[in-house]
Amino acid sequence: MKIPSFIMALAFASCLFLPAPSLSFENETNGFMGLKWGADISSFDGMVKVKKTVKGGAICKREDGALKVGGIELKDALYSFSPDGALESVLVVIKDYKDFLALKVALIDTYGAVEDPLDATDEKYVWSGEMTSMYLTYNMKTGSGLLYAGAAAKKSVEEAY
Repeated sequence: MKIPSFIMALAFASCLFLPAPSLSFENETNGFMGLKWGADISSFDGMVKVKKTVKGGAICKREDGALKVGGIELKDALYSFSPDGALESVLVVIKDYKDFLALKVALIDTYGAVEDPLDATDEKYVWSGEMTSMYLTYNMKTGSGLLYAGAAAKKSVEEAY
């Protein structure tokens, strides 16, 4: 599966506009669906490098395919690793509205309701915590959506210095 570069760039760029980490959201963990931020790439079975990042890291996918979220199989998951091999984020392309709705329900059930969707007409939701930030969106015009989950910016900045 080839992910167009503009989709990857849009997803990663959109995360720059996430609200600054504040209080933890319900059931916040240091990672996403059992994947811990900072875990070494060697601890994951079946990771295949798809692309090298500008900073020397890697974008990978799993050979065995799907990431499961609330019983939903997300087959188009990409995993971003830093140059030293540490997990930084997960990006999932959502190909239809039915999957988006099921994923939204699973995330709300797991991590709590988002008080104010950013724009209810475009289906955009943000969970921002001390360790993890997530951004879920669906565009009705294109018929696709994205789920981005990554280490919260505050944590990353603190660790960088």
